[in-house]
Amino acid sequence: MKYHKRAAVIIIKDNKILLMHRLKNDREYYTIPGGTLEDEETIEQTAIREIKEETGLDISLSELLWEYKDEYHHGYYFLAQNINGQVELGGEELDKNNPQNHYALEWIELKNIKNILLYPRQIAENIYKKFK
Repeated sequence: MKYHKRAAVIIIKDNKILLMHRLKNDREYYTIPGGTLEDEETIEQTAIREIKEETGLDISLSELLWEYKDEYHHGYYFLAQNINGQVELGGEELDKNNPQNHYALEWIELKNIKNILLYPRQIAENIYKKFK
């Protein structure tokens, strides 16, 4: 099976994590900002590029926290450092944003991670354990 390689970045500031709030087909959930590896890109380059495109933030990567595989994706979850800029939705998420497929960036208190539906669930659990 061919996995889609995906880089995502845990961005934490003032005990809050930046998440993508999704409303899609009457489902509500959160994801960690990031996206799919492009040709000739390293997974680290993907992480930095996707965060700039989706959130408007300039970051550098501190460390790779976790890898996660399911039947469709192979995800790499990095921790951000040197976070600069203003959070502003951009890229494909801004272009595709509509009432049936809504994207919004939100800062969520780390202590509230257990109270929201964050995918993938294993990574949500890892975040809670590491940063609570």
